[in-house]
Amino acid sequence: TICQRRCGLDLCDIRKQLFNEGFLPSEDYFQKFFISYDIESFMSEGPFSKSTKKYHSAVTIACTTSDGRRQSFWREDMGDAAVYVMVVKFINYLAYERKVMIKTVPECIKEGIHKYEYILNDAEVKSKFGVREQDNFRSKLHYLREYMKLKVYSWNGERYDLPMLFPMIISVLHSFGQKDGEKMAKTGGPDVNIIKRGVGYMLVEAHGISFRDFLNYTSPMTLDKLARSCDLDVAKFSK
Repeated sequence: TICQRRCGLDLCDIRKQLFNEGFLPSEDYFQKFFISYDIESFMSEGPFSKSTKKYHSAVTIACTTSDGRRQSFWREDMGDAAVYVMVVKFINYLAYERKVMIKTVPECIKEGIHKYEYILNDAEVKSKFGVREQDNFRSKLHYLREYMKLKVYSWNGERYDLPMLFPMIISVLHSFGQKDGEKMAKTGGPDVNIIKRGVGYMLVEAHGISFRDFLNYTSPMTLDKLARSCDLDVAKFSK
C-alpha cells in the first residue's frame, strides 16, 4: 500500500498565521478584482504565398472588469504590425488596471510582503532562522504576492486565446524594460512564468499580470451550461 502524506503547512494554516500576524484583514479575505477577455479572429492566408491553408488571425480583444467596465481593442488592418499594436494597447490597459487595483490592496498585506522580503533577502537576518522557518516565510510571501497580481481570465484560453496571442504578449511584456521589470517583480513575482500543457498555455504571467484559463477553475462544461448552472442569462454567455 502506498500512502502520500503532505508535510508542512496547508493553505488554511498559512492564511490563519497571516491573519494572526496582522497581515490579512480576515482569514477568508480574497482579491475580488479581475479582468475577463475574449478574442475574435478571421481566417486569413498563411505567410507562404503557395500555401492554400488559412489560419486564425486575431482581429479584436474585448475585456470586462469584475466591476462591470468594458474595453475593446481592434487591429487597424490585416498587416502583421497591426496585431502587435493591438496587443500593445491591450497589455498597457492591463498594466494600468493593475496599478489601480494595487491601490485597493490593504496596507497590512503590503507590510507583510515587505517584512518577508526583508527577511529572505537579507543574508544576515535570514541566517537567524532555520530551514523550515525560511520555507514557511517563502510560502507566506508567495501567498501575499498573489494579491498583487492582476488575474486575467479567458474561456478556453489555454488552447485558443493564449496560443494565438502568445508571441505578441511575450514580446510586449519583455519590452516593458528591465528597470520597470525589476520594480514590478518585487510585488508580482518572477519576470516571466509559463506553465505549458501540450500545445496550450495554462498560465502566462509577468510583471504582475497573470493570464489564466477559467476552465481550469470549474467543471468541464460549455460556457452556456455554466451560465445555466449559475442561473445567469445564457444569451450573454453563449459563444
